[in-house]
Formats: sequence, structure tokens, C-alpha cells
Amino acid sequence: MKKAKILVVDDNTKILYSFRTFLEKEGYINISADQGKEALNLIATEKPSLVILDISLADADGMEILRQIKLKNSTLPVIIVSSYYSDEKRNQAENLGASAFLEKPISLTSIREVLSKLRLNSKF
Repeated sequence: MKKAKILVVDDNTKILYSFRTFLEKEGYINISADQGKEALNLIATEKPSLVILDISLADADGMEILRQIKLKNSTLPVIIVSSYYSDEKRNQAENLGASAFLEKPISLTSIREVLSKLRLNSKF
């Protein structure tokens, strides 16, 4: 069985490391990007099963990256994460096709729940 591949996009190296450690323990293949343009390139070349995308990136607006992802692959699940929660941001993310919106700091339980809800098993 092949392991599911998850792309994590965040410009904070500590968050990327935390996700990598967690996802690999859970049995997923983790790839990461710290910039929006890099993320779009990795989606095209690596074909992840899921993207976890921060709203605030140093080089791009996460909502714009979400829009571009959905234009190219409308079925790719994207979880938006942000330190700056608001109902407006959640609604915007949902309208652009996000599968979930998680507020930082993110608990491991909430990540597991979303992965389970998306039926994204560590193996497929």
C-alpha cells in the first residue's frame, strides 16, 4: 500500500517541523513548502492527497493560493490554518472550497478529527 502524501504550507519553520513530526508518526508522507509559489509547484509535481495551508505566507495570501489550487484541482482537499480566526475568513475559505478551517495553535486531536472526516487514511 502506498502512503498518503500531505503538503504542509507555512512560513514558520517550527510549525513545518511540528507537522512533519506528527504526520510521519501517523503514517503519512509529509512534504512542505514555506512559500505559496513553491506550494503550487509541489502540488503539480508531487500530487499530494491533501494540502494544509496557512492563510498568512510571507510571499502570498493563503486565500489566493487556495483559489489557485481549486482552479487547477477542484477535488484536492485543502485545510486552511490561521492564527487570525474570524467568521469572515472562515466563510471566505469555505466559499473558495476549503475542506476545513483550523485556528492556531492546532491540537493534534483536531488534526486527527479532520483527517478522519476527510477519510484520509495514512495508507490508501
